[in-house]
Amino acid sequence: PGVRVETRLDGPDPAVCMEPERIRSILGGLVENACEAMRDGSGVIRVGVRTCAPEAIALRHRQPADAQAGAARYACLEVADDGCGIAEEHI
Repeated sequence: PGVRVETRLDGPDPAVCMEPERIRSILGGLVENACEAMRDGSGVIRVGVRTCAPEAIALRHRQPADAQAGAARYACLEVADDGCGIAEEHI
């Protein structure tokens, strides 16, 4: 009850070709993890969707890690929270 969700949806929306159930599953898992990270039961979860250029994607955020970015723009889903975070050595 003490957790607030804020959204940032820049327009125009990026287009992705993906099964809706898979998107719901991914987003649900990320938001659930964010809630669990807030040990005191309060805080803010920020959800954003935007497009970004290939060069804006840090190497450590690419999956698989050796993926090479192409020339197109990419859809970017971000989920951030006020929780304790993950130790750098576990990322």
